[in-house]
Amino acid sequence: MGKILLILLLMILNVFASSAALAAGGKIRFGNLAVVPSMGVDEVHDDNIYYTKRNKESDWITHFRPGLMLDYTIEGRGKCKFGYRGDYAYYSANKDNDWKYHLLFLDLDYLSPGGLIVKIKNDLVNTEDPYGGLTDYKLGQQTERWEDDLRTAVGFKFSDRFKLLTYYNYYRQDFKNNQSGTTGLHSNTNPYYIGSTGIPYYTYGEDYDQDYYYNEAGLGFETKVTHKTWAFLRYHNGSQQFFTHRNGVTSSNDASYDWQRVNTGLGFDDGGRFAGELNLGYQWNNHQNSHDRNGLRYKDENDWIAATRLTFEQVEGRKFYFNATRQMYQLESGISGYFLTTSIGIGVEQRIKSKFFLRLYYAFEKNKYNYEDSLYSGSRKDNIHLVRLGLKYTIKEWLYAGVHYDYIKDHSSDSLGGYQRNRFGISLDFKPADYH
Repeated sequence: MGKILLILLLMILNVFASSAALAAGGKIRFGNLAVVPSMGVDEVHDDNIYYTKRNKESDWITHFRPGLMLDYTIEGRGKCKFGYRGDYAYYSANKDNDWKYHLLFLDLDYLSPGGLIVKIKNDLVNTEDPYGGLTDYKLGQQTERWEDDLRTAVGFKFSDRFKLLTYYNYYRQDFKNNQSGTTGLHSNTNPYYIGSTGIPYYTYGEDYDQDYYYNEAGLGFETKVTHKTWAFLRYHNGSQQFFTHRNGVTSSNDASYDWQRVNTGLGFDDGGRFAGELNLGYQWNNHQNSHDRNGLRYKDENDWIAATRLTFEQVEGRKFYFNATRQMYQLESGISGYFLTTSIGIGVEQRIKSKFFLRLYYAFEKNKYNYEDSLYSGSRKDNIHLVRLGLKYTIKEWLYAGVHYDYIKDHSSDSLGGYQRNRFGISLDFKPADYH
């Protein structure tokens, strides 16, 4: 472990110590274009790599996180960022669990002198990580998939007080394995299960039941309420389509559905004490088919939603973080069932004597699974607590060392469910100034 950190540190120093990049704080500039390389290594001990309640398996995991970004400044109009970030995970004992995560990203933010607004954000992911995706599907198991998440906005800024925007969003997830698996019940000793559920494998566990895409269009209005604060109201209409079906499931009985949602809240311009968005709303769902493959009726669930992420810089060197999210997802293509997740998180980062940064974070997440199937019917609720502690030391303005600890506890209503995890790690990161 120590040798890995030392070798990486020597590589970074060798590449950058004698270059102009070091003098520029780790960035390489060509006029308005900044080339921003990054590299990190993280050595983590995880005492429950499969998220199980009993018979837990622990391991040391080494993460390498390379990155490269092109950051182009459009003078007086905005920025365009394009790049790659990766995470390569290598297990010490359970080597078959090694996985890789690849992200290509594009982020364009443009405002013309005439008031034209163009925003494009696209994340293309190819991964096999064990983190369960949007619905905790196969949590704890390496599952190959790719995802494309596109967010766009085009509109106009009228004077300095009003904005009118149109939106188009697209998301697609596609799992590599589209073959049937062996049916049967999950067990607490088998890592091939969904977050310790005990739900039948054929009810919620086939990769091809999770393949879908959605399209969403919207219209929004914003008005300035303070110097850097905007109040907004947005309406979206969307449709989700499952595109891979197992036996007995067709486009005439799958769980594809349409929705309408309204969101309102506050957004904040760059440069102020607040950053991010306070975002709350309500969503109405309508299934395209009346009954599933077993003849059970689909239920149209309507509920409130949230997508709030806020940062508040009280004074220089002290930041507060607040997140609140709530979203409902259809569980799979073939049955009537949904996954509802609600989370709230709060944290603080405090600079200590200019070189150290202490970060504390707590989050509570409530997940509800509801199943309707001819072989199984019921619901499950999980209450998950996360405590995160981190200490970062600034070696140079572009080089950081740190230690971190996570404690996660899942209280599940299912007798086979729930888990507890402790993760401790040390890290070394090369990140150019202004990009950490």
